[in-house]
Amino acid sequence: MSFDDVTFMGWFNKNPHNWVKKAKLIAHGFGRIGKTSSTNSLEAFEYNYAQGYRVFEADLILTSDHYLVARHNWSAYLGDCFQQSIPKSKRNQPLSHKEFMNLPMNKKYTPLDFEGIANLLKKHKDVYLITDTKEAKKEKVEKQFSIIVEIAKKVDPEILNRIIPQIYNEGMLGYIKNIYDFKSVIYTLYRTNATDEQVIDFATKNGIKAITMYTKRYSPDFVRKLKEKGIYTFVHPVNTVHEIRLYRETGVKGVYSDIILPKQLKKQGFFLVH
Repeated sequence: MSFDDVTFMGWFNKNPHNWVKKAKLIAHGFGRIGKTSSTNSLEAFEYNYAQGYRVFEADLILTSDHYLVARHNWSAYLGDCFQQSIPKSKRNQPLSHKEFMNLPMNKKYTPLDFEGIANLLKKHKDVYLITDTKEAKKEKVEKQFSIIVEIAKKVDPEILNRIIPQIYNEGMLGYIKNIYDFKSVIYTLYRTNATDEQVIDFATKNGIKAITMYTKRYSPDFVRKLKEKGIYTFVHPVNTVHEIRLYRETGVKGVYSDIILPKQLKKQGFFLVH
């Protein structure tokens, strides 16, 4: 590990929520590659990293044999979108780890399991990962995060400092903490019926400093109230520079995007670290 790496990690350990300073743009599903979004593929990561992304959101689900892999879902529709030849008996069903890893997307994009993602985090020490694990039930949450922690510790325990769990409801926070005391989480609101006031109260009491919401849940007043409590707001999905500018003007910290590149924002006069 270089001197710069040591300095960076010391800074992070003292400031576990400072990943948000790199998060004006979050690469949704590892961002677009070619004309395809949400591949969660190696090539999508490499391309969008080269374009300036440093915070990546990954879709993570379990295979039929309980490996954690980067895929949005097991729908036949998604397989068709990715031009994958999935046997009829397996359509709309979880694949095995071997089957998944042997099915490139669009015949050329490399699938990733969590060990592959962990190795990318080890290689790129300036990258943060937001997990989108889909599940909210205790047993499944604990299974998924047990795998995440086990693999991270095997590959490089330091990367646990740069994994940001995305939670879907209040109970999920406790399930994750049963497995590992992640220093920073992000609370997504698309699966909760909690009111604005309930969200703010829960986040404040539990030291949650980042909230993400879909565009229909967003309101300038909600963003203002969160900001008054020192909580950063993110919106998803946002895929035009114009929309990003409008959200930023009301206090939104950043957005999840499929197609906007950091270089585009720089050309428009955005400064990604503030």
